[in-house]
Amino acid sequence: MSDPRYEAIGDPDVKLIEECAELIQAICKARRFGWGNHHPEKSPEHTNAHAVVEEMWDVAKRCRELRATLVKQGLLDNEHQSRSGGLSVVDLPGGGIRVETPSRTQRSQRIGRRRHDSCGCTRTSGCS
Repeated sequence: MSDPRYEAIGDPDVKLIEECAELIQAICKARRFGWGNHHPEKSPEHTNAHAVVEEMWDVAKRCRELRATLVKQGLLDNEHQSRSGGLSVVDLPGGGIRVETPSRTQRSQRIGRRRHDSCGCTRTSGCS
């Protein structure tokens, strides 16, 4: 979990890496000691499952920060599409995000359109 005293220190990508490591550690502890178990020095209501969810929220926050930085640097456009058109980032209710990749069909169609556009063909299958 992020300490507010250190919010402004570090680059967004490094902060995201650190939060991902904390999430991995929380998941490993939950798997090892049980999702419903809790740290002996913490309240029984604060289970390992709760700890994992807290870390997930921290990761989502850092993902949003990194995305904002990439948009500011011009590496993503305003619709949060990567310049290559391969990924899009969708905001979820409650502050979460989802990264989507095009389906295999969408990728094939995009590649197919590019290929046919380059040869002047307007058909969707096979050039003559």
